[in-house]
Amino acid sequence: MIYHGRTTMISRFPVRIFSAALLPGLIVSCHKESSASTDLVQQVTETAASNEILRDESEDTREKVDTLTRRVQELEVQIQTEKESRQEIIHRLKDLEKEQILNQQALREKTSSTDEKEKASSKVEKPATPPPAEKVEEIAFDDSKPLPTSITDKVVVIEGDMGRGTGFLCSTEGALWLYTAAHVISGNKSIIVRDQQNNRFQTFDSMEVAEGVDLVRLKIVNSSVKGLELESPEKSAEIGDPIAAVGNSDGTGVVAPENGEIRGKGPESWEVSTQIIPGNSGGPVIARKDLKVIGIVTHLLLGKKETWAADTRFAEVRRFAARLDRPYKWTPITPARFLKEFQIIEQLDNDTKLAYAAITVYQERTSRSSHYQPRESSPEQDAFNKWQLEARELLQQNPNSGIAVTLNKILGRSTNYSQSENRRELLESIRSKVALGDNLIKPEAFTWYHRESYNQSLIWRRKLIEQLRN
Repeated sequence: MIYHGRTTMISRFPVRIFSAALLPGLIVSCHKESSASTDLVQQVTETAASNEILRDESEDTREKVDTLTRRVQELEVQIQTEKESRQEIIHRLKDLEKEQILNQQALREKTSSTDEKEKASSKVEKPATPPPAEKVEEIAFDDSKPLPTSITDKVVVIEGDMGRGTGFLCSTEGALWLYTAAHVISGNKSIIVRDQQNNRFQTFDSMEVAEGVDLVRLKIVNSSVKGLELESPEKSAEIGDPIAAVGNSDGTGVVAPENGEIRGKGPESWEVSTQIIPGNSGGPVIARKDLKVIGIVTHLLLGKKETWAADTRFAEVRRFAARLDRPYKWTPITPARFLKEFQIIEQLDNDTKLAYAAITVYQERTSRSSHYQPRESSPEQDAFNKWQLEARELLQQNPNSGIAVTLNKILGRSTNYSQSENRRELLESIRSKVALGDNLIKPEAFTWYHRESYNQSLIWRRKLIEQLRN
């Protein structure tokens, strides 16, 4: 294209100078070129900014990659270390296995050498045959199986002139003891203790009475028997645990176990469901789980007759045992002294009963009462009525007692003696018999089992003395 006018240079490009007629078109053309240049500059600027963002992201990515690379390297080092450690353990185990094999070989060689020496020595002198070791029975928790004989053989029969009961041999505190209920021993003038092979235990080194519970134990000397073990407090039984009570049921002299479970737990007692009856007293209660002694049979309670007890288990007989999984305070005493305590209480009670019976009989005879009439029924009155009947029987059984002799003499007199004179003579005789002198034994001198009975006897005696004064 040919342009009119002269040419000049703008920047590096030639630009023609147009005439005025071409100016409007030129202006439009320059405007378009300027706009295009502005767009281009904007695009370049945006591109530079985008490149800067991409550069920053690239640097962040590079840092993350470097971090992951270092972590991978650390894991590779850790894995290699663990491999080396496992290899070392494997080598050590192999060395131990080889060492064990060598030790076994050496032991076999030593045993073989010893056997050869024994054979050689046996040709010269035959050694004595050692006694067979006691067979240890495997203890397994299975309440459907009978108790092993290693348990039942330690239960003994106790016979006295007042009745029969049960006991058992117990190894505790470094000694062998005969455990039984205190009431099995009390009241007898002598006792016989026999095991199921009819061996008698006649020599006891000492006797101890437990504080707060119906329990005594006698130390056995010159015996190599191993007794039953007591349960530790840490392994105490719980309600519902299976048990077995072993004893001389009904005093027949036959020891037998009765299975059951624990029904109740108290500080000193267990309530059990085993069918124990008189004769079982003093027998052990065995925990089935480990065959150790957790208690000793002590007493029964008759069922309640009240309306509220109907259709409950409290209307039936309840059975109890003293706990042996807890410690007790023991009071040492000789067997003779323990039996003497009962005799003192018995004599105190008998004199009191004879005095009451003599007064009652005298009042009936002098008032022309036909016979003795018990008062209205109540638990306390029933007990007193029973006590008075026992007193009457005692008076009849002891006609030679001082009180009975005085009573019969007065009742056999003629009418020459007044009733007041007869009554005064009888009361004076009774007062002299039942007076509590200065030499009265204090309750503290008795063991716990007899102490409460002695206190009760003193209460009855003091009531009698008070009535005699009036």
